[in-house]
Amino acid sequence: MSARTNLVFVLLAVFVFLSATSTADAVNGALQVENGQRILRLWGNHFEMGYAHGFLMAGEIVRLVDEYFIGVQWQPWTYTHTIRPTVEEFFVLPPEYQEELEAMLKGIVDSGVSTYLESVERDLDLLDLHTANCYLDFLHWLCSSVSAWGEMTEDDPLLAGATAIVRNFEYPLGPDALLAVYSLLIAFDPSSPDEKQWVSVTWPGIIGCVSCMNEDGIGHTMNSGDNILPADPEPQSVTSLWLTIRDAIENIDENGDGRESVDDVIYAIDRDQRLGGTLAHIFSPFEIGQKQDPVVLVESDFYNYVIRRGTNNLDCQRYIYSEHCLAVMNQSRLLHGCRTADGRYAKMADSLNAGLHVDTEKLWRMERVISYPTTVQAMLFRPNLRDLLVAFGDSVDTNAFDCPRVHWTWDALFPPR
Repeated sequence: MSARTNLVFVLLAVFVFLSATSTADAVNGALQVENGQRILRLWGNHFEMGYAHGFLMAGEIVRLVDEYFIGVQWQPWTYTHTIRPTVEEFFVLPPEYQEELEAMLKGIVDSGVSTYLESVERDLDLLDLHTANCYLDFLHWLCSSVSAWGEMTEDDPLLAGATAIVRNFEYPLGPDALLAVYSLLIAFDPSSPDEKQWVSVTWPGIIGCVSCMNEDGIGHTMNSGDNILPADPEPQSVTSLWLTIRDAIENIDENGDGRESVDDVIYAIDRDQRLGGTLAHIFSPFEIGQKQDPVVLVESDFYNYVIRRGTNNLDCQRYIYSEHCLAVMNQSRLLHGCRTADGRYAKMADSLNAGLHVDTEKLWRMERVISYPTTVQAMLFRPNLRDLLVAFGDSVDTNAFDCPRVHWTWDALFPPR
């Protein structure tokens, strides 16, 4: 039986269970399959969204933590004696996200699914969920992303100069290709008037922003960066960058300057202490004649960060001859000085320089060319249109680019309830 067939039976079991229990009335969420892709819709306050997340995705959350994060990526001994204690001592969990993860744990327990973690021979707890949401702070991923706007996209009748950003998420798939098979979209619809709708391309149990966009078209994709110097944090001083980005994406006018822009995300990154090296590709809508950069890249490590803009494309070798695009792999190009570009960046620079114009399909093809066989997720955001294209891998041997691509509009992500 295929992994996708198994998922269909899991989904059917979830809906049968919900229909047979009075608890369903209190679950502010729905797990559905549309056009062959799974979407988890959550609404309400942080407790309500967290509870629904845990209740509806209980089995997959437990298995991902047990078999993938602990069992494969960190290994049980390292997780128990290094990773978990580091998160406990040095990482702070913002109150609203602590409430959400506590509610998630309650939802998992109330679902009736076993919370026992075979890898460490104990039950799942809040610290395990928090640690899973600090995943990128410890491990290096092979991801890439490319954005374009203005003169680079003005010849595309659909974009007409608007922003587009395409992104690969690439990492070992784990047992039974869990990282691919469990991929889904989560549409968050907070009830607070101070918060916005936003969508995340992610996995069960992850509440931070890995690849996401909000209702204003402001979004972010994260790549691992380089760690040149070891971190030296104070206790309870570090915030997972996934959660920092979510805070900026979800809250209205994060920096209080009276407008919604990439500056809100930069403000949050500057405010919160980070742990490791990351590359945050932050994007927003663009209109011809706009003066502010609609896309920036924040290269950061524990000690510092710099902002890379399209105007920096001529600062290092493997030049890109346009100020209206950015290419991002897994190396900073400003934070630690110019470094030799990897082969993927060189290919991307050549593609962008060929004609100096792109459209949606060319961007998609460019990312496909540099993708690895372990490309778990492929996606393209169009913030002006408030839509995205998504493809998920479905087995150990299947690149996401070889799987169906689904077009999601904002109305489809957030239909009337």
